[in-house]
Amino acid sequence: MAELEAHSARDIAVGGMTCRSCASRVSKLISRVIEATGASGAEVVVNVETGRARFSATDREAQEVLRQLDADGWIVGEV
Repeated sequence: MAELEAHSARDIAVGGMTCRSCASRVSKLISRVIEATGASGAEVVVNVETGRARFSATDREAQEVLRQLDADGWIVGEV
């Protein structure tokens, strides 16, 4: 039986978030990516003032989140 990969808190910096609408788009994208892996109830916190996002994910999910945000034109990096 395969061992389940543990979720851990991830902090990322997201450049280009200038308003609540941007933060909402980032939050929805992160949730969508994590839920696409079969996880449910992804908790995502995005702070437009600091340009940071926090979410719980496995390493694989976190890498996919970064890839998708980059593909959508956001400037991202792990904190």
